[in-house]
Amino acid sequence: MFKQESTSSPRSAAPERTEEQAMCQEHEEEEVNIYCVTHSVPTCSMCKVFGAHQDREVAPLKSMYQTQKENGRRQKSQVCEKLDHLYAILEERKRDLSFKLAAEQEEKLNYFRGLTKKYKEHLERSCRTVGTGIQTME
Repeated sequence: MFKQESTSSPRSAAPERTEEQAMCQEHEEEEVNIYCVTHSVPTCSMCKVFGAHQDREVAPLKSMYQTQKENGRRQKSQVCEKLDHLYAILEERKRDLSFKLAAEQEEKLNYFRGLTKKYKEHLERSCRTVGTGIQTME
């Protein structure tokens, strides 16, 4: 191991950090690189070995990210499908109610047309009777 270490390229004492790397709040020098499945939080390896996530189920952070990302897509797809289904149900209900409303309106309109015709005929008969009565009086 010593020979390999001495022949390999020189390394810096601390790994370079990029702005995108999340660091552990408890172990400030440790990069967040695993996900505690039990607690549903990202954490560092030190927390798994010595800290709050000891003896807990963990998974690689990148794989959990992909899993959660896929789950998010699937959930979004399911929500969209359910909303489309609900929209179709509402549209069908709207058509049914519109049809029933139009039928009721037509029924009521026909009823009032019938009443109008009946009272118009009654009024015409009454006018003829009055007219006949006036002619006979003259």
